[in-house]
Amino acid sequence: MEKVFQIAGMSILLFFLGCSSKLPVYKETSVERTAISSAKEKKLARAFLEYWRARIQRDYKTSYQYELPYQKYIFRYPDYLKKIGNIYSRSKIKLSKITYIAPDIAIVDREVKMGNKVFHKKDKWIYIDGAWYHKFYQTILPSLEEAEYQ
Repeated sequence: MEKVFQIAGMSILLFFLGCSSKLPVYKETSVERTAISSAKEKKLARAFLEYWRARIQRDYKTSYQYELPYQKYIFRYPDYLKKIGNIYSRSKIKLSKITYIAPDIAIVDREVKMGNKVFHKKDKWIYIDGAWYHKFYQTILPSLEEAEYQ
């Protein structure tokens, strides 16, 4: 009977270890570990890492998939390519803090290193149907709020 409990306990432990999959590690993007305290934030961190890695590597088809679904109707892929620019190539970007302004809307503070210069920027991410999406800034008459996240 004791062996059954040991085997069951080991199975449960292995299950939880498998569920706590690590975040991907990239040389271009990183996450301040203290910024993540929940599974939902881990999902956000994963989306952040993959989105910004794609932007840095000029893999715009991948980064476009992380943009908000409704924005893809406003900015079709060819328009997105015109607006995106490649200013982040050769950068290193780190997620430094996550702040919620609503249960499914997060502001991500990021540190951008371009050569010797360090900038602090913010992104808005929105959680929809179990996935995080980046809010691409609007360049046509942005509101004061949107201007802050450019």
